[in-house]
Amino acid sequence: MPATIGLIYTRVSSDDQALKGMSLDTQVSACRQYVVKQGWTLGQEYQDVMSGRKDNRPAYQEMLADVRRLRGEGRLVVVVVMRRDRLGRRLVEQVRCREELKGLGVPVHSVSEGGEVSDLIANILASVAEDEVRRLGQRVKEVRAHISAQGWAPVGRLPWGYAWRDATDAERRLGAPLRVLAVNDVEAPYVRELFQRVADGESIRKATQWVQSLPLAARGGRVLDYTSVRVVLLSPTVVARLAPEDGWDALDGRVMRWPAIISDDLWRAAQHRLAKGRQLGRQARGGFMLSGIARCPRCGSRMAGRTRSKTTMWRYRCNGIQAGRCGAEIPSATVDEAVLADIREIIARAASVEFRPLLRDAWERLRTPAVKDDTAAQIAAAEAASSKARTRLIKLGTMFVDGEITREQHDTLRETYLADQDAAETELARLRVKARRTPTLPPFDQVMADLGTWGDILSGVDTLARRDVVGELVEQVVPESTGKRGRYRMRYTWTPAGDALRLMGRAVRQAVPA
Repeated sequence: MPATIGLIYTRVSSDDQALKGMSLDTQVSACRQYVVKQGWTLGQEYQDVMSGRKDNRPAYQEMLADVRRLRGEGRLVVVVVMRRDRLGRRLVEQVRCREELKGLGVPVHSVSEGGEVSDLIANILASVAEDEVRRLGQRVKEVRAHISAQGWAPVGRLPWGYAWRDATDAERRLGAPLRVLAVNDVEAPYVRELFQRVADGESIRKATQWVQSLPLAARGGRVLDYTSVRVVLLSPTVVARLAPEDGWDALDGRVMRWPAIISDDLWRAAQHRLAKGRQLGRQARGGFMLSGIARCPRCGSRMAGRTRSKTTMWRYRCNGIQAGRCGAEIPSATVDEAVLADIREIIARAASVEFRPLLRDAWERLRTPAVKDDTAAQIAAAEAASSKARTRLIKLGTMFVDGEITREQHDTLRETYLADQDAAETELARLRVKARRTPTLPPFDQVMADLGTWGDILSGVDTLARRDVVGELVEQVVPESTGKRGRYRMRYTWTPAGDALRLMGRAVRQAVPA
């Protein structure tokens, strides 16, 4: 009788499990002993360090391919695992895999479960494994949400610039997990310099090259590629905030309990530069002022600079041509001059020395709404109310455990405190949306200093410098034909600063006698 080949498949769901707990070595040893005890021939061994919810595990797919090949060669094969759930935790895939192996005449033996099991038992075990993953994921999510609600960082992947330390007794009483974030004095200065470089205008790619040149200790042993550096720059952990919901500014969130590495001002400056990079992008030649700003009047897509020859026909062309939707073209010189003329006029009016007191008053009205806005104070009060409710809930649980109150008293007060916390969080969400609607404008004197510099740049010949100035004031511009050949009107979407300067200019026009 031909020998039966025992193929061994082992899996853990993460690198941590590979080092502790139910290790790969433990599984391999038990499976080998089982194969030898059954009198089978030890065959290939396959190992994955990957979640069982993923069907595209490399070693798993390799094992299935080898099973098909060996059976095609007429060999007798058996698959051996430590437990059935090592093959995966998705019921659909487990059923599909079992049906395929059964069709090939290949049994699956589980060491922990006593060998080959019936289809009924296999389906039950697969259902239990899938439900266990779901419940585990839900429990982890709830625990992380609870820890975050208390103002702490859930234990997980360590951010660059930080270290884990054991929580103190006082921190534990405030709801801290066993380990909390602390600043890593070796790494943190380099994180600050990274943000400063980006705030000063350095690209992410250039900053990545600098990061990769750092000593290994400065990087905490990490391999920081472009994607990793970008994640660091976008993560608000460094300003002691949680990742914001879609559309929220990270600084709108409450300050958490771990220490910040950089200031809010440096974070804001770096994010501004990153946002400008997404808006304007980078040009290989740097010859087009409105690439990334101009939008197609036909389909609304971005327009980018193109040349039909080395010396003639510099134009903006709709990027929709790449998808076959559009291909509108507009002469770049015509559009650039029209935009420059409009912005120079706005800056000239806003920089008027004669009307400087009037301009200052107009600017301050824009910075401070006519009705006193105490949103910041209201946000602080709502945060305090939410924190107070959380503290009461923690104390309430302690009193119940210590036998100071009955279960009925605990449940009644818990509902009251939860309602208080929900009300505070709802009010916080409303106030933060309100705060975002009012743009933050810089002080008047700073604007006046910038206007002088911007005017000089717009009168110069450096296209990239002019593009940066235009990008400070204009989000988008749509060149619309007037119906006359070569004539266009510009439809602008202004930045908060650009819109404020327009309103200042309007105040000057209204003050000038007819």
